Amino acid sequence: IAYFPDGYRKAANDPISPRALKHVNHLRRLCTEENTVCALVFVVQRSDCHIFQPTKNDPIYRKAVYEAKEAGVRIIPHSVTWEDGEAVWKARMDMNLKDASDMF
Repeated sequence: IAYFPDGYRKAANDPISPRALKHVNHLRRLCTEENTVCALVFVVQRSDCHIFQPTKNDPIYRKAVYEAKEAGVRIIPHSVTWEDGEAVWKARMDMNLKDASDMF
């Protein structure tokens, strides 16, 4: 499983990446505008991952990504490998945006 974001947070109730959360929420708002298509693309630079999920270590961000998808934002996780110094796009990955353990 590939998951995002990963890192340090200032306080336990803060998102890991306030900036990433801001971008997801902005896309959710934008996709409601007429003639507007929004996509959130995750590029996973690993060949051993087959499922993408927003990390359960950041339920605020995880919920925001789920709500963005429900609002119409396209969530597109793709794996990429590197061959001879060039990126090679592989298959679009399956997703786990919400499961039975989520409280939203």
